[in-house]
Amino acid sequence: MTAQAERPTPSLDRHARTSPMLVPRRNYTDPGLFEEERVKIFRRTWQLICHTSELPEAGSYRTARIAGEPVAVWRGIDGVVRGFHNACTHRGVEVLLGAKGTCPGSVKCMYHAWTFSDKGDLTGVPFPRAYGEGLDKSEYGLTPVKVAEFAGLVFAAIDPAVENFEDYLGEAARYLREFMDGTEVIGRARWDYPGNWKLWTDNFRDNYHPQFLHRMIADGRGGMQPGRNYELASGHSMLTFPAYGGFNIEKYAAGLSAELGENLTLTVEDSASRGHTAQEQEARLAAWERDVRHGNTIFAVFPNFDLQYDADGSSIFLEVATPLGLDSTVVELIIMGKVGESAAERKRRLETGADSQGSWGKITADDLEASVRAQSGLQGTSLATSHMGRGLKPGRVGDKFDEYSLRCFHKLWNSYIDEEPIVLEKGFVHE
Repeated sequence: MTAQAERPTPSLDRHARTSPMLVPRRNYTDPGLFEEERVKIFRRTWQLICHTSELPEAGSYRTARIAGEPVAVWRGIDGVVRGFHNACTHRGVEVLLGAKGTCPGSVKCMYHAWTFSDKGDLTGVPFPRAYGEGLDKSEYGLTPVKVAEFAGLVFAAIDPAVENFEDYLGEAARYLREFMDGTEVIGRARWDYPGNWKLWTDNFRDNYHPQFLHRMIADGRGGMQPGRNYELASGHSMLTFPAYGGFNIEKYAAGLSAELGENLTLTVEDSASRGHTAQEQEARLAAWERDVRHGNTIFAVFPNFDLQYDADGSSIFLEVATPLGLDSTVVELIIMGKVGESAAERKRRLETGADSQGSWGKITADDLEASVRAQSGLQGTSLATSHMGRGLKPGRVGDKFDEYSLRCFHKLWNSYIDEEPIVLEKGFVHE
């Protein structure tokens, strides 16, 4: 028997770090790189904390973690939203407790009762004479973090030298503003994902997989629609496709019957859940071709904030993937509604969000399984890189199945890690 020639193991060299289509697999598995991400990416970028509708009154606050550090955004009695490191300057105990709450005017640390105003000033210390002149209260206020409010969204950044928020958004700003217009938060859900945060963001930016991983959904929609994939400034991206196809309940029932080996009959009360007519499809396609904002959109802001918007307003979802460790991530789903909509419409939005985007939903359950398997598979050493070269050609727009969005993300990821600025190729701005 002839011995099979041993296949050489591809080396991990500088080319893999700079190639637009090859991503080193150790980027997802190397503890040292993860610590670099904390410092070089998450401390230096804007992170979504909440929507202003979640800070409805003086004293309202929400807490989060950025680069592993506890932070809070807090609406003052003057109406201004400010951000702070959520740690007492005495001994480091968190002062604003829980994921959210209301604490008008001031907060008292539970440990030694140091008191801070909603502007962050240290205003009270029990038995201060014991400190003599060794405690200057003006030097012990809560440490501020930068806050930006944009289109109703509240972002925070730890690095005081962080780029101006609208400059950071670049071309993405106009779209985010329109997507969020007239919205408010109506629900949240969160789940733990045992994998690297970038696998989750990769999946959101990838539109090559739905026809396979979510095949039952794709079949129920009568196949895959045409679409486009845009690279935007600053590592942001946008997938867009016509708002037609609907969801054909009969096709979905047929696919489910085949999977389960049972003959199922499903019905829906809402006729809008059925497929659109050929005439309706033509009209929606024409509207999308005139302006991509008339289509359904999957929108990503570097590094870890994603948005899904349906042009007919049936669903608006936000997702934030917050890394807790190399292979430990919290994913938070934020379901948006339209201000002033009916109770029935709001109920439908919540049910749609739970049914498709919740951790148990038709789409997210598939994505979780694939991402967990990817994290496991990437531990192997058989291949050093992952290939993201689909649709590789000059320009910043291509077919929705191309991997522009992924390359856009990893190009900027490299620039942060290597601390080398990138020059964005001139191209798409959709008027």
